[in-house]
Amino acid sequence: MPQRYDAAVGAILLDAIAPSLYAIMDAPVPIPTIELSAHFVPDAPGTAWTLLSERTVWATERLCVDEAHLWSSEGALLAQARQLRRIRRGVPT
Repeated sequence: MPQRYDAAVGAILLDAIAPSLYAIMDAPVPIPTIELSAHFVPDAPGTAWTLLSERTVWATERLCVDEAHLWSSEGALLAQARQLRRIRRGVPT
């Protein structure tokens, strides 16, 4: 049986997904997180399953910002995050 959602699990899920920029890149490059802000909905409902969506809000040659939203299986927002990432082109993976 899946583990029930709590804020610690939410924090891991919000940071665990690969950068969405990889979907349009020819080859992966390191894109480490510089800053991560996560916000959790107070009294969020317990749920065994979650849905995570992520998108790149903007990107330059060196930086990008990703936003992530974590939803319960019933469609309630559980948490959201915003990450500033450094794009390290020319660095071996």
